[in-house]
Amino acid sequence: MTADGPHDRFLTVAAQKHAAQKRPLPYGRGSETPGSETRGSETILGARDRVVTLKSEMETRRMCPHCRAFITIKDKICPYCDTKVGPRAMDRMGAGLVAGLIPSAQFATILILTLNVGLYLVTALASMRTGAGGLMGVDGHTLLKFGASFPPYIFSAGQWWRLLTAGFLHGGLMHILFNSWALMDVGSHAEQIYGTPRMSSIYLLSTMGGFGASAIFTGSLSVGASAGLFGLIGAMIAL
Repeated sequence: MTADGPHDRFLTVAAQKHAAQKRPLPYGRGSETPGSETRGSETILGARDRVVTLKSEMETRRMCPHCRAFITIKDKICPYCDTKVGPRAMDRMGAGLVAGLIPSAQFATILILTLNVGLYLVTALASMRTGAGGLMGVDGHTLLKFGASFPPYIFSAGQWWRLLTAGFLHGGLMHILFNSWALMDVGSHAEQIYGTPRMSSIYLLSTMGGFGASAIFTGSLSVGASAGLFGLIGAMIAL
């Protein structure tokens, strides 16, 4: 097709100017400008260096568990809220393979775990003496004696303390092992973020609320740390 008319000639000239003013493609691909490949390589290296620098800065920062401000990992006291900051979970965990598989724990978490394991050993021995259970599982009668949640005892006899004590009892070995591992994981993170007093309050209130709901809606004997664990999980999700 030839450019016969003035309008066609105008379009042809405009197209030629546009082609002459085209900029070279980035990174040297399809570029006719000498040295464009070198500039493209420098651009890639510069971007890579910025990514490495940003990654290094992120590895040296952490979040204050109290005011949520970003501080350095060397700070022992938060410069924003003047609160003492403990070590990170990954620093307490260590670098070993076994340490990486076992979650770390803090004071309140260790205290709860100690109570759970101690009471399970006591109830398992008591159940073993009666012949109705043992180390692998504790019978319901023994659990009732040690404070399991049971609606008739709670509502009729007024034994409201069972809403709390039931959270430290477990019915079997797999029951306490699973709950202990979950508590070491969730509890340590919640305690690091919320602090020991608030984490303990969340755990205890969730335990009583969970067993209260269980007593109202199920009417059966119940034990375990699951109610407190779900409370901590909910608190973590609410962040």
